[in-house]
Amino acid sequence: MCFSAPASFTASAVCGAIGIMMFFKTQQEKRYFSIAVIPVIFSIHQALEGIIWLTGGSGCGASSGFIYGIIANSFWPIYAPLSAYFVEQNPYRRNLIRIIASIGAPLSIYGLYILSEPLGIDASGYHIIYKTGIPYPVYLEYVYAITVSVPFLLVRSQMIRLFGITIILSFPASSALHYAARASVWCFFAAIGSMMLYLSIPSKSTSHTDDLR
Repeated sequence: MCFSAPASFTASAVCGAIGIMMFFKTQQEKRYFSIAVIPVIFSIHQALEGIIWLTGGSGCGASSGFIYGIIANSFWPIYAPLSAYFVEQNPYRRNLIRIIASIGAPLSIYGLYILSEPLGIDASGYHIIYKTGIPYPVYLEYVYAITVSVPFLLVRSQMIRLFGITIILSFPASSALHYAARASVWCFFAAIGSMMLYLSIPSKSTSHTDDLR
């Protein structure tokens, strides 16, 4: 995340707390468990960047950067559509999400491939810049943005949809704010947006009504 180590660790603590509270809420609505995982992963993401800030990206900071890259490049393209798929009950919407998930699979593989070369990390100027040895084509960045955001727009829950809108709108915003560090900045926006997912888990009485729509 941009800014500093304290900002990263603070975001990590808040996302982690939100995720834990969501796990308690999912005791009544088990299918929302996949959504509850999202803030927890973002908590780990931000903690990793906090370590990078403290170490300057060397030593354990380099390992943290590599793990960060695996989550960002390979985990989200698969998990984002799957988490939406698990929570949505409408067959038509689930089929659309399944199609998007099929796009995320090769993206995830390519994300691992680009990490086969050494990862450069520049933690300076209030931004963290990740430099992969193998380039990530710009057009694939747009495919990635669609893959990790559109599935949430297909879910009936308004708060989950709002989360999806936050992700897709913050993609160009991150590039505009700091193009070289856009991955880190975008992750920050997504992490903040994930906090609204707490409100997406409905009561037992309202969830059945949504399923019938």
